[in-house]
Amino acid sequence: MRKNEEHCSKGIWLIRGTEASDKRLDELKNELKRFISFQVNNNVDSEVYNEEYKKYSEELEEFRKKRLEHDKVNDLKDGLKQRFDEILKTINSWDSLLEEFDEQIFNALVEEIEVFSPTHFVFQLKSGWRVEEIEE
Repeated sequence: MRKNEEHCSKGIWLIRGTEASDKRLDELKNELKRFISFQVNNNVDSEVYNEEYKKYSEELEEFRKKRLEHDKVNDLKDGLKQRFDEILKTINSWDSLLEEFDEQIFNALVEEIEVFSPTHFVFQLKSGWRVEEIEE
């Protein structure tokens, strides 16, 4: 049972990659299965069993939460990368300097426009940046 506690104290929770996190998740599941099997075959004291089972379950649940957070961050990064790729593709398609408004380029760069007044607006770019314009 000490092995489980050592993993927590050493910060094994840091997910360094999908493969490593999948491996750790499988290890936790197998440790819990072995512990349950041990209880069934050896009739461990129920109080000790419940306490240890709770520790395994909590560690497994915490790991799942961290894995979910990790996956969400990766999804956000992938989304941003896709947006930047789209922007770069549009910019690289230009043949010359931009001399007049180009709707295709505008649509490729701008996600939305917030209008506060006829002279005050904010462009929300697909890259995540915000550009505020105030005309006088």
